[in-house]
Amino acid sequence: MFDFARLAAEPPAPAQAIPAENGIPPCPMAEEEPPPAQPAGVTAEHSELTPAAPVAAAEPWSTTARMARRLPTWPPAPAEQEAFRAGWSWLAPRLPELLSGGWRRPELFRRNKARRGLAWSPLWADQAITPSLAESGAVIFYISRPGRETTQTARPRSRCPGITIGGQPT
Repeated sequence: MFDFARLAAEPPAPAQAIPAENGIPPCPMAEEEPPPAQPAGVTAEHSELTPAAPVAAAEPWSTTARMARRLPTWPPAPAEQEAFRAGWSWLAPRLPELLSGGWRRPELFRRNKARRGLAWSPLWADQAITPSLAESGAVIFYISRPGRETTQTARPRSRCPGITIGGQPT
């Protein structure tokens, strides 16, 4: 029968070396488990709920800096896709006239979280709306509703001096 009392009274044996295998020198066995490794960017001052502050990229043109500035862009909804297809079919053949009228490509086709270009306007998908191009480069939408005729005009930023977007003058 095994003597548990004697085992408890004896001091623990010193750590033994792991035998060498494949020419690798032996290393002593660890007596304690090593502490868990900290995740990258987390220091001892931070708890599990407080991540370390992100490190700014040294160069503003680096990939990290560009990705930090980029806002997430979600896939367009089906209604947005339909509006863009209708807008593209009207804008594409008139692109040289639009560009000579003061429009820039981002103003026409941009799609991000903050702003959309003219091609993404929901007006394109409405069958009751007829677009036309003015000599000044403006796109005029003629909206026909029962008992009411209205127009909505979209102009390039270069033709709208003094208009501010987000507090920044154009």
